[in-house]
Amino acid sequence: LDAVFDEFSKNLTAFLHQTEEAAMLNLWSGNTVTGKTLLAKRLSGFEGFKAFSSKGIKTFYFDAFQVKDNFDELKKDFLDKSKFPNSSIVFIDEVEKILDISHKVVDEPFVKKFRKFIEDLNSARKLFIVFIAQPKAQRSDVLKLFDIKLT
Repeated sequence: LDAVFDEFSKNLTAFLHQTEEAAMLNLWSGNTVTGKTLLAKRLSGFEGFKAFSSKGIKTFYFDAFQVKDNFDELKKDFLDKSKFPNSSIVFIDEVEKILDISHKVVDEPFVKKFRKFIEDLNSARKLFIVFIAQPKAQRSDVLKLFDIKLT
């Protein structure tokens, strides 16, 4: 967990010092019960912790079902700087369930909408987005879903 937090801190610092209006997309993947979701939830103010905030930065946590079930509303909210100010940190947990890379039933229209949405966010908003993937989702499979750089 210390290593994850150290890497997160380095990436967040680099993001905050970038001058361009662009998202920084990160991927956390690894074995179950290593603390990825726990860290994201605690930084976002869950489980009785105070949400991380500094100089206007807000922190948000969404799981796969929240994203899929409320996609159109979230998409509109993400573009609204009053709801998601620049430099906000957004955790999206279990991204493999959103994109269904398990080679079961794939909702291709939704996958296309989600990819387009992330590409638009990447070029239009200064957000720090962390995708969290479970170990069954291979890192290389998740990376292939995006034509944009993930750290």
